[in-house]
Amino acid sequence: MSGTRSDIIKVIDGVVHAESGEKSQKCYDNWTKNYDVNLTNIGYFLPKRAVESFTNYTKQVNIEKVLDVGAGTGFVGQYLRKDAKYEGVIDILDANMEMLHLASKKDLNFRNIIRHWIEGELPVRDESYDVMMCVGSFIPNHVPVTSLPGIFKCVRKGGLLIFTTRVETTESYKQEFDELLASMERDSAIKRLEMKEVVHFENVEKKINSAIYVYQKL
Repeated sequence: MSGTRSDIIKVIDGVVHAESGEKSQKCYDNWTKNYDVNLTNIGYFLPKRAVESFTNYTKQVNIEKVLDVGAGTGFVGQYLRKDAKYEGVIDILDANMEMLHLASKKDLNFRNIIRHWIEGELPVRDESYDVMMCVGSFIPNHVPVTSLPGIFKCVRKGGLLIFTTRVETTESYKQEFDELLASMERDSAIKRLEMKEVVHFENVEKKINSAIYVYQKL
């Protein structure tokens, strides 16, 4: 589908508000061919903004291994390699095989490409990454809020968690998301370093915001 920007937004709304994760993934199967060009058309720079946060918080830190959760077609990896000039390990993980296949063809030197329905603990070793990034996937019918603790286990103590969620349009998801993060902070599992709001799609008339979070694993 390579239609107008309003057509693209309708497709995105269908993915976000699908009745189930399975139906959402079927939408992605049909969309993958035009996914990159469509998102570029509507100004999807959220991965770029998240990688800017990565750069800001890793200037004086030795980062060797990054896990990109909900990687899709590899936007985050692309910005890590080309903008942040990151040369270390990148492993990518997503539920959609078509998108992972497209990501694998981008010559971004991914170490591991993992297909996994992100509904709990990840199929990786605990505390095996310096940074976990997850951009655009903490939304309904994608990654359940309850998966946060299991996902965070993959990062070593002192490592960074950089992720996003929509501020609007996701009903109770955002509230549950922030409540769980606050609970994990109270339990001294994580420490918030930053939260900032940015425009999710920059080239559309009706703007929605997403929040970029940076946490440190304690």
